[in-house]
Amino acid sequence: MRTLFITAAAAALLSTSAMAFPLHSTQGTVEYFDLSTGALRLSDGINYTLPDNFQDPGLVDGAMVKLIWDAQGQQHMVQSLAIERL
Repeated sequence: MRTLFITAAAAALLSTSAMAFPLHSTQGTVEYFDLSTGALRLSDGINYTLPDNFQDPGLVDGAMVKLIWDAQGQQHMVQSLAIERL
C-alpha cells in the first residue's frame, strides 16, 4: 500500500511539472497601450494582454519596459511589467 502511494505521488508530480509552462522575459518600447482593454503592443509588433488587476505605473507610448509573460494559447499574458525608461 505504501509503495502504491509513493508511485501515485510521483506520477502526479511528473504530470504537473510536464504541464507547467515557462515564463518568458521581453524588453521593448511601448507602441500602444490601452488600460481599459488591457492591451499592450511593443515596437516589435507583438501584442500582450495585461491582467485584470493591472495597476498602471504611468505607462506612455515610447516607454522602455521589461515584461515577464507566459503563453496561454495564442495570447501573451503579462505577469509583471517594469518601466525601465520613460
